[in-house]
Amino acid sequence: METEFEDFFKEFFESKGNKDLNNFSKYVNVIEGVTDRMKVGKKEYRIGTLVTVNVTLLRKKLEEENIIKSLDSGF
Repeated sequence: METEFEDFFKEFFESKGNKDLNNFSKYVNVIEGVTDRMKVGKKEYRIGTLVTVNVTLLRKKLEEENIIKSLDSGF
């Protein structure tokens, strides 16, 4: 699926800022205060954070782009 819709996913995950309506950040919310940082090398860190995903809004976008089928379209 990723290679079939490569252009969509490149644009979707491209960092253009929070005001871009096509940006993936429209579909997630970062939970403040839940961040983990671990040093994995001399100058390398692995950082993790907890996010929630607006599944309804994301599903609607993917359906509009014909990447996934609507749940009410049947099997």
